Amino acid sequence: MSRFLRRCWAFLVRDVQSEASYRFYFMLQLAGLAWMLTLFWFGSQLVPENSERLQRYGGDWFVFVLLGYAPLEYLRVSIWGFSSRIREAQNYGTLEALLVTPVGMPTILFGSFLYPFAWATLRLVGFLVIAGFASGHLTAARWDALALMALLSMLVFGSLGILSASFVMVFKKGDPISPLFVGASTLLSGLFFPVELLGRWKWVSSILPLTHAAESSRLGMLGAGWVELLPALAKLAGFAVVLLPLAAWAFRHALRRARRDGTLAHY
Repeated sequence: MSRFLRRCWAFLVRDVQSEASYRFYFMLQLAGLAWMLTLFWFGSQLVPENSERLQRYGGDWFVFVLLGYAPLEYLRVSIWGFSSRIREAQNYGTLEALLVTPVGMPTILFGSFLYPFAWATLRLVGFLVIAGFASGHLTAARWDALALMALLSMLVFGSLGILSASFVMVFKKGDPISPLFVGASTLLSGLFFPVELLGRWKWVSSILPLTHAAESSRLGMLGAGWVELLPALAKLAGFAVVLLPLAAWAFRHALRRARRDGTLAHY
């Protein structure tokens, strides 16, 4: 275990040093977050306070959006991060060299995405804290439930990212399903409006894991009890149980096929 942790730490240090060398890009990311928060705040001025449809979530659209948007950070990092890292390693010719080292595939996968997930976690916590201050529920928040939501979200969305990376490894092109999935999740998971507004199409939101991550994020920050939190968290756990083995199988199959066809280093 200690060797595994040391190797993962080495991956994290490498990525931190790499990102630190592009300070302007880092500042642009912070500016983008500030711009997004500004858009959300101005958008909230169009929605009446204590709206009936938002009563369950405190009645404030700004808080509603922030708490729903927070888990989207993990989805975006997972879907784009895994596949882009694999594609980058193929383009630079480092993928095959990395895979022949004594470092196991679990270490490579986990270590390579420690930094993206750490940065996404910082953004998620930032969204939660700002929403907590805006709603006045910061001290009442169920941080244990929010931590569980974050862990389950990482497992679920990380599995989806590995599935996307498996597609890239085999076909050397971007996964065409992922953009559609992210777009559908952003629109139909209740990030910007309650899913009840979908009417008869509400069932679509129930099969998207982001819906349940957003729901548990909102209820956890507003101090809901475990009775209210468990349905959404249980559904997230169910997605993790299904997707984790599927992602592991798909990646092993993609890696074996690329090695057999001799296309592992092709791009």
